[in-house]
Amino acid sequence: INSSLKLQEILQQAVVKIGEGLKADRCAMGFCDLTNHLFVTEHEYLTPLFVERRSLKGVVPQSSGWSQLIQSLHAGQVITANEENAPEALQVLWGQWMQRFQVKSTLWVPVLSPASAAEGFYCLQVFQVTHNRRWTPGEIRLLQTIAAELAVAVQNAHLFAVVQESAQAVRAKNAEMEAFVYSVSHDLQ
Repeated sequence: INSSLKLQEILQQAVVKIGEGLKADRCAMGFCDLTNHLFVTEHEYLTPLFVERRSLKGVVPQSSGWSQLIQSLHAGQVITANEENAPEALQVLWGQWMQRFQVKSTLWVPVLSPASAAEGFYCLQVFQVTHNRRWTPGEIRLLQTIAAELAVAVQNAHLFAVVQESAQAVRAKNAEMEAFVYSVSHDLQ
């Protein structure tokens, strides 16, 4: 997906590429924080032709309406909905989205990575506002494949961050040791 090991760059690039590739009106990446019961959306793509500028970015508490959606996504299920058919997992939220963002179709794909499994998971969200869209099996498989690649990228970015933190700690200890050796050497002279 990206040669970067910086998680935020990976996620933003993925959202833009998916939005452009699927010709979606809006695409977002959110993190489902299982510990604090929040859904945090930090990355969003809006088609340049789209006049709607209200952002999905932000922190939303996981109210009772979110619980079934979160459970389904955490179990690895892909959630699709349109004006004619909103699954039970989206029933509570669907009306809110239709009213606030005029959403006509949506597709949610979980990005399940062992790196963040204890705290939560990422979720790719694709929205169509200009027309009612039926997501094809090919589009769903494509997004599941991309989600699997993103899970690997999330894992790699997490491991890279751990290595960077360890390397920084080693550099700090080395600097401390060099200062000590210099001090002792100076005292001995």
